Formats: sequence, C-alpha cells, structure tokens
Amino acid sequence: MNPAGAGLGHVGSTIVFTNASDHQCALTGYPHVAGVDSSGKEVTQALPTLTGYLGGSYTKTTVQLAPGGSASALVEGTSTPAGAATTCPVYPSLLVIAPEQTRSHDFASSMPACSPLQVHPVVAGATGRA
Repeated sequence: MNPAGAGLGHVGSTIVFTNASDHQCALTGYPHVAGVDSSGKEVTQALPTLTGYLGGSYTKTTVQLAPGGSASALVEGTSTPAGAATTCPVYPSLLVIAPEQTRSHDFASSMPACSPLQVHPVVAGATGRA
C-alpha cells in the first residue's frame, strides 16, 4: 500500500496488486477494503465508488496482468473534522481482499476516518488512477 496524496482534507492510499504467478491473470471490479481499529476489529467497510476527489476510474474494466504485472485501486478518506469535532479517528490498518478472491491481507495504515472510506475499481498500473 502506497500513499496516494492529499488535497483539501482528502487522503488516499493506493493498493497495488502484483501477479506473482507464471501465467496471465485478470482482476475486475473493486477490492474489499475495511478499516480496522487498534484492537484489530473490523469497524467499517469502504464504499465502492468509481471516482473520488483524488481520482479513480470512470468505468469498471477487466485488467489483464502478465506475470509480474500490476493493477491498483485507490482508497480515500478525509481528515477534516465535521461539525463540533476537533479530531478524527484513524484506522491503524486496512484489511484488503483482492476482487473475486477470499484471502485477506492486513496493511498498516493511518487512514483518517472523518468520513466514510471510499474504494475505487482496479485499474492497470500502480497509481490507482485511470
């Protein structure tokens, strides 16, 4: 997982999927992403959206991955407290499952939780942006 930048209170991370096999594979759609609290409990699910403030994709496509090839998806949150709040909770880790898979991976994070998380569909390459 890589930082994807920030802008006007929006914070993003890019999830990169790499084909470690010796044959071509494909990814389509959205990864499952959940915010995890400091006790390791899954506390929120990222909302699947095509695009957000930091980017994403305008369509869901199938990404063909050659051996060693990469695809990625962007996860966004906001770091600006709403209303009378002065701080926002932070998810210290994200639980990620690749599209059409069942095995989860836990990644260290500091994703802010001022608004619901969003996840965008997989795209070719490692930027999370189409």
